[in-house]
Parts: sequence; C-alpha cells; structure tokens
Amino acid sequence: MQKIDEAVSKGQLRNLVLDTVSIDQYKSKIDEDRNIVVLAFEVVNEGAAIDLSNFIETSSFETEDTEVSASTNTGGNYMVFVEIRRGNKLHETIRGVLEDASRVTEIEAWRFVTGKNGMPQSIDSLEENVMDNPEEYQRIQEAELEQTALEERMRFLARY
Repeated sequence: MQKIDEAVSKGQLRNLVLDTVSIDQYKSKIDEDRNIVVLAFEVVNEGAAIDLSNFIETSSFETEDTEVSASTNTGGNYMVFVEIRRGNKLHETIRGVLEDASRVTEIEAWRFVTGKNGMPQSIDSLEENVMDNPEEYQRIQEAELEQTALEERMRFLARY
C-alpha cells in the first residue's frame, strides 16, 4: 500500500482518481436508500483512496460517512464511498464535494453515472437525474417495483 501523505496537497492525487463518479448505485450502510445518496469515486490505488477519503471526510461539506472499499473492483481500482443525506442541500453538497476533490485531483469536468442511466452525464444535469426528496425517491422506487412485478406476471401469463 502506497501512503501518499498525512495531508493531501493541491494536485497530489492527479491521475489517480477517475473523472466519472457513481451516484445512487450503491446501498447505504447507515440508513435507508430513500434517506441517503452514495457518491462513489474510483481510485487507482489504496493509498490514494485512503487519502481521498480522509480529505473528503474533513472537508467543510456535511457528509454522513466516508469509507474505502476493502478490496479492488473488477477494474482493479479501489472505491471511495461518500454517504450524503437526501434533502434540499443534496445537490449543493455533491457539487461542493466534487469541487473540493478537484483541488487534489485536478479534475476540472466531473461526470456521473446513476442506476437509471449508465452513460456518463455532465454534472450540469445533476438536478434532473438525482432525486433529493426522500418521499419522492421512495414513491418512484415503489412504482418501479410495481411495474417490474406487473411485467413479470404478464410474462408468466403469456407462457401459461
């Protein structure tokens, strides 16, 4: 494990963090998904992931939890998971965390993917793609589950 430094300085994580983050694709460890958004960064080595995690955890933006994956993903990278509470400051907090991360990664144009759209999106479309209202999020999730159940029943009946 390569430990970069106790305090991360400007540009120190350049070329170590991917410019596309995942939003709402992972389950929260601390609360229900309707209440928490998981923002996930992909980082090329464990030391850089620990540094990014510590940097975000001590930033001025309010996050609920920050954690580094115990092992690498299929691409060989570590994940840094940042849990942020859903609510009217969600988009502002995500933008702030990414802006802070830009200082140490020198990434100027972040992109994101969600469970709904696997294609990377510009951060400009954050509000349209990431639900900040817990009740609305739950309503949409329940409607999608009902739709899936209905489709499965129709497929079953078509084969019957």
